[in-house]
Amino acid sequence: APVIAIAVHYRHENHRNNVTFAEFGKHLLERLPQNALFFTLGDINTNTVRYLQNCEGYRTDIKVLDRSLMSYPWFKRIANKYYPDVVLPGIAYHPTQRGGYDFKRLFGANFKTQQIYMTMIKTKDSNEAVDKAWEAQYQLLPFGLSFKVIDKNEGFKIDDFVSESELYLVDPIAA
Repeated sequence: APVIAIAVHYRHENHRNNVTFAEFGKHLLERLPQNALFFTLGDINTNTVRYLQNCEGYRTDIKVLDRSLMSYPWFKRIANKYYPDVVLPGIAYHPTQRGGYDFKRLFGANFKTQQIYMTMIKTKDSNEAVDKAWEAQYQLLPFGLSFKVIDKNEGFKIDDFVSESELYLVDPIAA
């Protein structure tokens, strides 16, 4: 019976040539500038990018930090080892806990030395849902499949943003 099930369903269940997630990861990384700091969230965003960097050597210049993992104190030691130029300004990402840090402190500690990008912010049942202080100084602008963090105090040039954004558009139909 197992042999018959394999024979009958093999063509439908065989996904060895399925590159959907690898392509998604490439679209997340391909247009980011050299040495960008990229804060991801969740298994699909983080693991597709990690696979590409670690297994295929693709865009290894991008510093990728998973925001879920940043909430654990041990993560700071790992981040410091692999990304010594990235500042995590507290024990862990916990906006309301003593010794923790929020996005405002995180962005402020890295903004002058890094271009910062991130995937969508989680708005329910998370640290990110209560972390609002950063919104007074920073803004997220759509950038391909992610967002670019900009400082509101540095001014915004719409023409530059439109020109740059056009380079990063993803055509979901293109082969």
